[in-house]
Amino acid sequence: MKIMIDGEEQPVGQKIERRIRLRGQPKRPVEGAALDEKAATKRYKRSLWWTYGIIYPALLLGWFLSMGKAQNGGVILFTFLFVLAFAFLIAYFHRRDIRRWRERSAGRLADLPAMGTKISVSPDALTVEGASYPWTALSVAGVDFELKRAKRSAWLEVDRIRVLANDGKSFVLDTFGYTNGAKLVDMAADKLWPQVQPVVNGESSASA
Repeated sequence: MKIMIDGEEQPVGQKIERRIRLRGQPKRPVEGAALDEKAATKRYKRSLWWTYGIIYPALLLGWFLSMGKAQNGGVILFTFLFVLAFAFLIAYFHRRDIRRWRERSAGRLADLPAMGTKISVSPDALTVEGASYPWTALSVAGVDFELKRAKRSAWLEVDRIRVLANDGKSFVLDTFGYTNGAKLVDMAADKLWPQVQPVVNGESSASA
């Protein structure tokens, strides 16, 4: 089983030290459709705004509140420069994440089926274009994790999963490569985690 973190392959048998957070399992069956690179990039950019889009208004609010209390001109100038520098720093990380996505998106999305291909997951099975595979008929060939950071912590979330069916076919579930991609991945991660957990705990696994 191949394990990737932010696009970098991890040595076989190496225990992942960072905390892994599994997002909640969808309560109902989820349907999705494969996207092209343009649509997938749009979804990725939108996901970044859930993080960065909150920071910018917070900076402005903090600026206005501090200005209402500040009386000293030097303090006002220092606060302004601090907020400006922090805003530029956040903008740098925002642009960096988009640049990294563009560098990897073509290769990443090449693993997906043709645009519009229908896929669905339920508590019982994965279904691709009408062909259903019980979760017990699937083996995990690879898992890609994305490193997430907050102010004082960092953790990993499952970003995509490659599975092999018992008929020899291979399928990739990708957070940004499908409509409802995150929920597709969440269900697969929940159902297939018993296969993944020993590997991330440092037990060796033959690469598929």
